[in-house]
Amino acid sequence: VGDAPGVARLLSVRDDCERHGRCDVASQLQALRDTLGLARMLNRTIVLPRLPLLRQRPSVRAATLAHFIDYASFAQHFPDHAPRFHADTPRQGAARVHIEVGLDDAPPVSLGFTAVGRGHPASLPPAEEELRRWLAPFESASEIHISSAHRRFGGFARAREQNDFSRHAARGLKLAPRLATVALEVRAALGRVPGGYDCVDATDSRDYAAVLLPPAWTRAGALDLLRGAATVLGASPRPVLVVGRPAGALAALGRTVRAVDLVPSWLVVDFDVVGSNGTEALAAVEMEVCAHAQRFVGNLAAASTHRICRRRRTIDRRRASKAPARGSQACQDALGRTLAPGLARLLME
Repeated sequence: VGDAPGVARLLSVRDDCERHGRCDVASQLQALRDTLGLARMLNRTIVLPRLPLLRQRPSVRAATLAHFIDYASFAQHFPDHAPRFHADTPRQGAARVHIEVGLDDAPPVSLGFTAVGRGHPASLPPAEEELRRWLAPFESASEIHISSAHRRFGGFARAREQNDFSRHAARGLKLAPRLATVALEVRAALGRVPGGYDCVDATDSRDYAAVLLPPAWTRAGALDLLRGAATVLGASPRPVLVVGRPAGALAALGRTVRAVDLVPSWLVVDFDVVGSNGTEALAAVEMEVCAHAQRFVGNLAAASTHRICRRRRTIDRRRASKAPARGSQACQDALGRTLAPGLARLLME
């Protein structure tokens, strides 16, 4: 597929998730959300990425975004987008830009990216004013090709515009209909247990560890997370769905269930590929199921927890008139950490 006809001003992103360990679907969808924010800020058309099917083999890609999200809803809320088979191969003459935010993820010098934003602290993503200033020299380029969108979007300066963007993102990045059906089946199976179910995100990620408070647990692993979650949940009889596939560590929690064991065989093809029964589509299903759990305990250093918390808060707002809000039980960190000031609203809303 070539460039969409008539599109003059594009924003595309180089895909190098394997190099930085961000090939999981939660990190990819967060990066897509950040790219959508940058495209809106710069009044540019986003070139749609092709997301990895398997984090272990990121070269295996979904053909379209519809594999993970509801494309009809996406197109309604973000109509200004363009497909391209190789999103990380920009047009000839595109401005290649690396936004430096202290994450030590600069592309190889040989690729010819121009670095902007040097000296920016890694604690907070750059604000709108900074981004506009850094990218102003490339305003006339028909395409801006950035090395990474990860933690490059600090939100809009005006609260009204940020709230509007958050609403569009919540509705435009919904789970694909077939995956939503799988999630409903899993929830139905878990719902047969009196009192419902709880969920724990034990994803062994430290992507946001540097911006957590207190910093003593920045190097926590899956076993630490599960032990912490067991303490938070206490002696509840409810089954616990675990996200993150922490092999060999589940005994620390007990009473755990796996989403894949609750999916009817006739639905397995909706997230499976030949040679694997653990694609990123299954991880997307698990996150949606977690969003509806009675209690959720996560890892605030992981993008998956941010996505689950954001979804839980959306659900809480919709059910506020029918049931009391879950309060602190909506989103807790297994180790009692919190996000640095300014990040919680950006990542959770």
